[in-house]
Amino acid sequence: MEISLFLCGGASKQDAELRATLGARLAGKKSKYTYVVHYPETMFAELILGHKRRNLLELENLLAESVSAVIIPLQSPGTFTELGAFSNHPRLCDKLVVIIDPKYRFVKSFINTGPIRHLRTQTKSLILYQPISISTVDDLSKIVADASRTIAARNPIEPSLLNPLNAKDFFFILATVLEPLTRKAAIEIAEVLSPSDKCKAALVADSVLDILVNERLIFTKAGKYYVPPRSVEQMVSAIPTEKRRIETRQLIWSLRIKAMNCIYRRKSVAWS
Repeated sequence: MEISLFLCGGASKQDAELRATLGARLAGKKSKYTYVVHYPETMFAELILGHKRRNLLELENLLAESVSAVIIPLQSPGTFTELGAFSNHPRLCDKLVVIIDPKYRFVKSFINTGPIRHLRTQTKSLILYQPISISTVDDLSKIVADASRTIAARNPIEPSLLNPLNAKDFFFILATVLEPLTRKAAIEIAEVLSPSDKCKAALVADSVLDILVNERLIFTKAGKYYVPPRSVEQMVSAIPTEKRRIETRQLIWSLRIKAMNCIYRRKSVAWS
């Protein structure tokens, strides 16, 4: 019942405020559905600004393929560009919820006669004509939530280690079991487990480690990744039943002991 959303938005102070408010309203909705909102430019900060200098479009494509729906409030040059890029993407063009201010509905513009017309006639994406402002954000969040559920039902997400959102728990446990974990080891393990697309597996491993650091679930020291005990407990406490929480703790530390025996004592162990 979790619906993951990629929320686009402008860079100006007013646009950023609207985006943050809309994201908070969606995440705070009380229903049988849980809306999880993602912002790629903050999640992937190290990959964009660090030494590898990956481009944001590449990372946005990776994230957008992994979420239930992509929300694009058309309010800035940046969102116009994202609309053009995503409407031409073979896998993303059916996952868009585009919000347009009603005053632009019948304007003869390239946006209306190009990507909007394409999305309306050739894809399963949804076009919403709603005022885009702080004063209308409550109504907007309800309409976006409804549209997101429709898009999500049409595009179920397949769990995979090539999905950075699905892979977060895997790499977190990997860092816990093999602590200290190196980035090189994480990438090599990802490539072994996803031999059909090693390049994407490496990008996902890179991205997820960055996400975990940004969320302060793990930290780096001298080029290696460490997991604070509070992070393990935070992850375990999210499990709904006490029985499963106990079993998960036991499993994690059992795997950790086996890994230490294998690495430091050169002992062969049975992992099953």
